[in-house]
Amino acid sequence: MISCSDEEEAFATPVPDATGIFVDDRDGITYPWARYGDQEWMTDNMRFQTTEGAFRPDLTPVKPIYYDDGRNRKYYDNYGGLYDFTAANAAVPDGWRLPTDEDWNRLADRVGPYITEA
Repeated sequence: MISCSDEEEAFATPVPDATGIFVDDRDGITYPWARYGDQEWMTDNMRFQTTEGAFRPDLTPVKPIYYDDGRNRKYYDNYGGLYDFTAANAAVPDGWRLPTDEDWNRLADRVGPYITEA
């Protein structure tokens, strides 16, 4: 049985061990990052414009002009690119990589659920 409650749990934001800004040499876009333990995580979605395996929000393939289309620029600027696995690997800058399941598990172990009483 599933039920709702008037009581809400508050989730505290984990505090990173360090933060910084990374500049992608390919296009000059800056990305904030945070370090938790020995892992560094980008805290924004990638915005690198690749044409291989990139998609619109409705999952139709992207042509290069898509990113400069006024209707899509705001979505892209706010949320980043929508990539398949091949394009996601192409979008990752040198020195970074896509996280593995083990990376996600280590992050979850490090930051925990951070639930506090409301």
